[in-house]
Amino acid sequence: MEQGLLEDEARAGNTAWLTSVRLGRPYVRWKYAATLAAGSRRPTPPAAGSARPSPAPTSKVHAEADAVIVGSGTLRAAPKHLAVRGVAGATQPLRVVVDTDATAVKPGARVLDDAAPTLIAVAEDAGAAHLAETGADVVRLPRAATGLDIHALLAALHARGVRSVLLEGGPTLAGAFVAAGAVDTVTGYLAPVLLGAGPAALATPESPP
Repeated sequence: MEQGLLEDEARAGNTAWLTSVRLGRPYVRWKYAATLAAGSRRPTPPAAGSARPSPAPTSKVHAEADAVIVGSGTLRAAPKHLAVRGVAGATQPLRVVVDTDATAVKPGARVLDDAAPTLIAVAEDAGAAHLAETGADVVRLPRAATGLDIHALLAALHARGVRSVLLEGGPTLAGAFVAAGAVDTVTGYLAPVLLGAGPAALATPESPP
């Protein structure tokens, strides 16, 4: 009887699940976009009449994760949808917003539509009664030095059956994940353009995400 057939290929194809079993938390993939002149750049809404880029590449990455995470800064800078579009047969990921002080998500936000489920993570002491109007699930988590406790967030997601997440927040949230030792792989998209100064792709958190 032969054993270990295609072991490396099988392991590579199940990296997220194996990582979640071994570490007891979801596998985390951090995705960011940058220009030649700046670091991470949050998207801005296209001007009226301009062409929108195809959502397929981003949606394909979303479709490969059980959950997609953004922070409050990213949500304020550009209204996010985070649901998969243009990928036939895709299972919608859980949309997770890290909104420490419960101030970024408002009723009617794009991330609250019925295209996919949404979870809002807030601090245990945050005034979040108004979030009941959003229809989204809310989880209260301990605060860390800045923002929320990343390990507690991942534990809460793991308890919900999430085995892989796509981190799509800005540099502050990314910095919190890196500082917590909770990033397993990084995917960067570099645009060959110069747009002037911008935020670094990774930052030490100085304010709650």
